[in-house]
Amino acid sequence: MQRDLTAEERLKILRAGDKLRTWSSLDDERRCVLCERTLSGWRVEILRDQRSPYLLKCPMSGCGSFALHWFYLGNIADRLGDCQNRADLRC
Repeated sequence: MQRDLTAEERLKILRAGDKLRTWSSLDDERRCVLCERTLSGWRVEILRDQRSPYLLKCPMSGCGSFALHWFYLGNIADRLGDCQNRADLRC
């Protein structure tokens, strides 16, 4: 069972757990490609995992997606800015 996290803890975990996209705040939104729903940092399910400290999961019932399956909404410039900051990411 997940303990209650402060907003600061939640944002720190999102930033560490999503290696492809930047989380500026918990109000940032992503689109899940599996269930096609929109989720914010407030809604992301954060679970403890044996392979890593935390596992980020889509909060929608029946959806098994994780951070790799979530994409930016709106302005493509947000994504391009991320690519410029990550030399190992091919855009």
